[in-house]
Amino acid sequence: MVTVTASPQASPRRVGSSARARSGIRLARLLVWPALITAIVITQVPFLVTIYYSFREWNLLRPGQQRFVGFDNYANVLGSGVFLSSLWATVLIVGV
Repeated sequence: MVTVTASPQASPRRVGSSARARSGIRLARLLVWPALITAIVITQVPFLVTIYYSFREWNLLRPGQQRFVGFDNYANVLGSGVFLSSLWATVLIVGV
């Protein structure tokens, strides 16, 4: 084992260990990619599909008659009194 010291306070280290550490970090990052991709697919794809459908008018009894309505769905939800009471009940339940 070869040790290199730069100053009396520096701890000895092995030559070549930094290359081994870099390859270990690279391997760790490579092993994280499948989990990261899976998490993105499981969470973000349904979220984006939900956003897409929220801008459309779609009757499940007539699935071929879809049309783009923009923010009309959001205006209907925010304009109804049912939404605000539901929001308040949710905040109350979560708070308790």
